[in-house]
Amino acid sequence: MDSKSVVSPVIADIHSGMKRGKVVSLENAMRVIRDGDTVSVNGFVGYSPEELLRGLEDRFLKTGEPKNLTLIVAAGIGDGKEKDVNRLAHVEFKPIMKNVRRMDERIFKLPPMGLKDDLLSIPIPERLTYDPATNIFYVNFEGLHVRNGEDIEAIRSRVTEVCAPLGRRVKTIVNYDNFSIAPDLEDEYVKMVKYVVSEYYSDVTRYTTSAFLRMKLGDELKKRNLAAHIFQSKEEAGQALE
Repeated sequence: MDSKSVVSPVIADIHSGMKRGKVVSLENAMRVIRDGDTVSVNGFVGYSPEELLRGLEDRFLKTGEPKNLTLIVAAGIGDGKEKDVNRLAHVEFKPIMKNVRRMDERIFKLPPMGLKDDLLSIPIPERLTYDPATNIFYVNFEGLHVRNGEDIEAIRSRVTEVCAPLGRRVKTIVNYDNFSIAPDLEDEYVKMVKYVVSEYYSDVTRYTTSAFLRMKLGDELKKRNLAAHIFQSKEEAGQALE
């Protein structure tokens, strides 16, 4: 495609009778935009939003038209000076921003963003479920990485949310496969475990296929006078509750 041509927007079909998909120049594309139109500057092919906004600016400065446009721009509002939609600030430009969200600060920092964890991890509320038929509370911590105190509080809150209204203690099975926790959070985490066990559980079994985790978790639980045996499979953990 010629670098100075652009596929006409749908609005061109309405105002000028152009056939959809026809290739026209940037100047012609700007000419079919009328007063009061709503234009998505990302809806053009062949030109960047910056070039299209510059085309609108040039036309307005020459003709005083179009006026009262609503411009829809996907991605940021400019650099605060003259880039992107800021080019139009001197022609009574009034931005209307809806559903604005703060950008993830990790984008601007050097460490990895941790997108893998964000995309693949299961939210804590979905990890804790209760089966009323068996009175078993299933806690799925497989692949969970406890990063901060907020994670620990989220677990405690979810356990309370599910178990407190039941009015009876529950039997609990906890899956610790591929579970990890920051070393400086271990004391806080085990303290939380001790609390929910004393408040809501009639019995609890835990399991993981990792020999290392069985040993490590067992040692931490034993230090705090909690049941220290960690089973190797879900079947073994379930049988121990019978």
